Amino acid sequence: MNPITRLPRLLAVLAFLLLWATACTSREAGNAPAGLEPAAALPKATAVLPEPTPTAEVIADACVTCHTDQERLTQTADPVVETEDESSGVG
Repeated sequence: MNPITRLPRLLAVLAFLLLWATACTSREAGNAPAGLEPAAALPKATAVLPEPTPTAEVIADACVTCHTDQERLTQTADPVVETEDESSGVG
């Protein structure tokens, strides 16, 4: 490819890089674009802490308590259903 035909593409890339570099340096210098408030004028953020979650020990104790309660196990158990043996019958 002829270097003369590459010239417009090279100039476009250089112009883009120049604009990008100018935009980056203006933000670093504190010159915010029009319509944006400086960071100092923004309200301070307040931290909202989540509610404490139960610890692993409390959860484990609840599981052991539920799974070892014989009365609850008897109440919530599925009834025993007798089925026919699949190996018997006409075949």
